[in-house]
Order: sequence, then C-alpha cells, then structure tokens
Amino acid sequence: MLRSYNKLRLSTPFELWRHTIALCFGIVALATSALAESSSDILSKSDATRMFAMSVTEWNENVQVAKMYGAGEAIRGSGSALMMVTIDPAGFYLMVHPIYEDHPKPRMIHVTVGYKFPLSATFAHDQVVVKALRKAMVDMQPEYTVIGKADRVGPTVIFYFDITEKRVDRAADKLNAAGDVCKSRCIDRVIR
Repeated sequence: MLRSYNKLRLSTPFELWRHTIALCFGIVALATSALAESSSDILSKSDATRMFAMSVTEWNENVQVAKMYGAGEAIRGSGSALMMVTIDPAGFYLMVHPIYEDHPKPRMIHVTVGYKFPLSATFAHDQVVVKALRKAMVDMQPEYTVIGKADRVGPTVIFYFDITEKRVDRAADKLNAAGDVCKSRCIDRVIR
C-alpha cells in the first residue's frame, strides 16, 4: 500500500506535506486516499483525531509499519513514543512526535516540517509563511489548538507545530481564540 504512495504525483508542497503528515500520524491505510479537505490543507483534522485516539503502543506499531514500507525512520525520542522522520531527497522532511507524559493517549503532537530549496521557494515571503501557520491553526479548530512558528536557515524554511486538544493548554487556547498561532515572533532567522 505504501509503495503506491511513492508514486503519487503531488503538484504543490502542501500536498506533499499533508500526505506525509497523514502517513506519519499512523494512518498508513489512508496513504492512497484523499487525506484532507483541499490541496492547500497543511494539517489534517481527521488524522489528528485518529492520532489522539492512539495508545503509545499503537503509535509505535504504526511507525514500525511505515518504516518497514520505507516511508520513514523510527527514532527514539523523549518518553516512550517513537519519533517518525520522513526525508525526501527533493528537499522535504517531516518529524512527528506524540507526547504521552504517562497518559494513555497523546497530550500533544509535535510536528516539524522542513523545506530546502527549491521547495522552500514557495515560502519565499514572510507573509506566505505566516499565512500557512494561521491556516493550519484555523483548519484544526474548533477541536484542536495549534501553536506554530517557523525558522529560516539560509534558503531552508522549517515549520514547528504543537497540536493539543482543546482545554489541555488554556494559554494556547486563549492565543488561538484571539486569532494568533505564534506565542511570540512567527519567524526567526537562524544564522549558521
């Protein structure tokens, strides 16, 4: 099933992003189906719902299956959950790490997405980056709270998202209710 995923023709970086995130959210069976409401969706609410319902054992098993099919690597992160890492030679990478904190289901999902040049050219302007961050927040509401930011490291653009269910992080809920996705600056420039 995942082998057909590698043959998908994706016309935008957002399509690649949403397909890979859905895969890493442990929804291996959805890799060949429609994964989000439109081609510009960044995060998938339905996939987040599935992931927030997974135990750490279920998540780790899904990561191992994705690894077995060559869709990514399993890395031991902090805590008991594996981190799923997907790297595309074209210049895209994704890391997904659920945080369980001794709970039966994830308390938070960390998602990191990076674009190297030429894929990063889509995000050449800061306004596009901020718009992408805000769209991700809006797409996940009302069920989820999304805190995000981005780094520019030379021509590479890296997005960071923390996704929680509503009422888990009241400060983040309040921030999103005010229409904000970033706790401070949305974009940092990192000098190498």
